[in-house]
Amino acid sequence: MRATHITVSMAIILALGAGTARAQDVWVPDYSDGTVSVVDPATNSVSTVDLSGYSPEGVAFSMLGDTAVVSLDVSDQVAIVDTGTHGATFATVTPRFDPDVFRQPGMDRFFVTSWAGAPNFDCKTEAEYISQGNTSAEWEAHRSISVIEGGVEVMTIPVLSGVWQMAFSPDGSYAWALACDPDNGEWGWVVRIDVAGAAPTYTQSAPIPLSTSTAVEIAVSPTDPVALVTDGPCVLVVDLDLLPAPAEVNSLCGFSSTWGLQYSPDGTRAFVIEPSLITLDTDTDPLAPTIAATTPVSVVNPAAVPQTLEVAGTSAYVIAVNTPSEVTVFDMTDPDAPVQGCSAAVGNDGLLLGIRGVPPEWLCAGAGGARSVKGTGHLTSSPRVHFEFHARVHKGGFKGQCNVQDRSSKPHRHIRCLDVTSLLVSGDTAVITGNALDGKTRTTYTIQVTEGGKPKKGGTDTFTIWTGTLYMKGPDTLKNGDIKFKP
Repeated sequence: MRATHITVSMAIILALGAGTARAQDVWVPDYSDGTVSVVDPATNSVSTVDLSGYSPEGVAFSMLGDTAVVSLDVSDQVAIVDTGTHGATFATVTPRFDPDVFRQPGMDRFFVTSWAGAPNFDCKTEAEYISQGNTSAEWEAHRSISVIEGGVEVMTIPVLSGVWQMAFSPDGSYAWALACDPDNGEWGWVVRIDVAGAAPTYTQSAPIPLSTSTAVEIAVSPTDPVALVTDGPCVLVVDLDLLPAPAEVNSLCGFSSTWGLQYSPDGTRAFVIEPSLITLDTDTDPLAPTIAATTPVSVVNPAAVPQTLEVAGTSAYVIAVNTPSEVTVFDMTDPDAPVQGCSAAVGNDGLLLGIRGVPPEWLCAGAGGARSVKGTGHLTSSPRVHFEFHARVHKGGFKGQCNVQDRSSKPHRHIRCLDVTSLLVSGDTAVITGNALDGKTRTTYTIQVTEGGKPKKGGTDTFTIWTGTLYMKGPDTLKNGDIKFKP
């Protein structure tokens, strides 16, 4: 089992390490597989770390990137992984339930959180928790944060309630955490942890109450005393400099369901997954962010739900959760005009995303990807539907076109693609999106194809198209024609 706050699956945090003597790759804990997928963007390959059947959730790296700490659900263990050999050992900790893990900036001290409602996977009062067959001792155990140094638990930090997400102040002296309110069983608190000394402590006299109760992620501005919190249809703004106590001072609402959240390194923008990629202007007024751009996130598996992102260098990595999950990259050179690039399928129900260093440009060449896709043919079930298309990666963006002539009914239908805004390739499947004309009506389109071999040779190439005008054909095999992928 695992926690499911807003959707049936969940993805949370990208842990950024520091230092230089390390590789540059993407780690995704595969919750349902007991493994961690490691994506190498330079070769577009995926390898795995075996965690002996545990359910991994979070990952954070040492400053040099030679060690990964992986949190494990419903367990009194954490995994300590050698990132060079992928060998894992295990360290005993206070029992953790739906834990995430964070490294304190500037040092190899790790904080492993725990929800005070698990293992029933919800925020609950103590009475509700005990009524479901749990004990007061278990309740107290996961109302704490485990602190790990040198591969062992050195202490726990008692807090008023279970803690989920954490974010550090720019000077590294405080951590701000999302917490469960044990009096009413709702996710509606922000609490402060003093992490400046040798023994981190919970020092806040009272938690910061939030206006709603579905908070899932927190980010602290690198330049201003401001925190943002994703909370269902809203992004909440907390003034951390407000005296005598910090407080929520603003909100930006109207989203479908916000989740992933991170500031840009310079603090002028913040990015939210809802499930589109939302760019917020946090420069004009840090306490009153506004929407600067909305960028759709395309996925190969239409059932995968984009839920979290983090930024490394000029790239943002987004994870969409399902069986399997998908990782995709965006070029954020212009944060108000993100450009989606390559993607990779990883394990099942991947929850947390971790990156060592700043990965190189992710090129969809080699095993599992392509930089050009094209095809033409008629559909088996609708032989009076003819299509032709091509799409390719070009100078950091995409180029291509398509035409679909549907003479299966009257009036005849003609879909003409105007551009290509994204090309995602995973194995033998590609998804292409862009703008199109349906007759004379401007709309959007999505084409999904699989390469299975030419029909005359017993192949099973498939083609699907759907548009914003509700036109759809497929998925269907080809009566004739061919789909081709090229590096």
